[in-house]
Amino acid sequence: MRQQKEFFKRQEVKEKRETSSVKLPKLDMCSFNGNKLKWSEFWDTFECTVYRNRNLSNIEKFSYLLNKLFGEAKGAISGLALSHENYEVAVDILKERFGNKQEVVDQHYKEFMNIPSASNKVYSLRAFLDATERHLRSLEVLEENINQHVFVSMIRSTLPEDILRQLEFNKGTKTEWILYALRHQIREYVTACEKAEKKSDEYKEGAKNRNVPDKKMSSSASRFKQQNHYQQRNPSFQSRIPISRLSSSTEYLMASTKISFNPSITQTSGMSVRRTRR
Repeated sequence: MRQQKEFFKRQEVKEKRETSSVKLPKLDMCSFNGNKLKWSEFWDTFECTVYRNRNLSNIEKFSYLLNKLFGEAKGAISGLALSHENYEVAVDILKERFGNKQEVVDQHYKEFMNIPSASNKVYSLRAFLDATERHLRSLEVLEENINQHVFVSMIRSTLPEDILRQLEFNKGTKTEWILYALRHQIREYVTACEKAEKKSDEYKEGAKNRNVPDKKMSSSASRFKQQNHYQQRNPSFQSRIPISRLSSSTEYLMASTKISFNPSITQTSGMSVRRTRR
């Protein structure tokens, strides 16, 4: 009985050692520069990986925190010495300075109203859609009611006239715009434009490749033109072309228009060529 207890105890210690020796993947934490819209993303990551880590001392946590801050955020706690007590003080300062919920909400509204108007270009429509969705989704997370007609009016006022006309045609005349439907229509329109643009680029690239002449053929044609030009300016050059070369080259076709062959004049040493003048 005693041996069994010792055996189970040794197994439990062994399992604990194996569990503690497991290496977790390294997380690359984002840095924070004082942008209030990025505070929630930064703090959620830091809180999960460092703040709640019981294996780290406050000095180590404070050091991690300082290494991930820069700009205005680092300046907010620059006067604090690296100590055990100052770690919680630094966290409180950062939360009070950059984590105020109402200020974050106000900043999202402000930036939403300052989104640049979209143009007919696909990249402009995509940038407009991404910025709109980013602020609206953030406001939803902050428990703001975005199902308001004011958002519909603001989005419609920043779209090009022809695109807005297409969206109105898709919606129909018997229904009123709601924010969800407008966002969905814009998303579908931008996605369709991106697919069409990609197909157009692939077609242009294929046509371009088909129109590229073969380099070998191009160089041969260039030499042929140069030699033809020389022969036209120097008619006596044709009589000096060897028969063996003429019979197996393109020059034979050119020379044959000015050189006639008499099959009756044939010797064992070869074939004589008689030039005829036109």
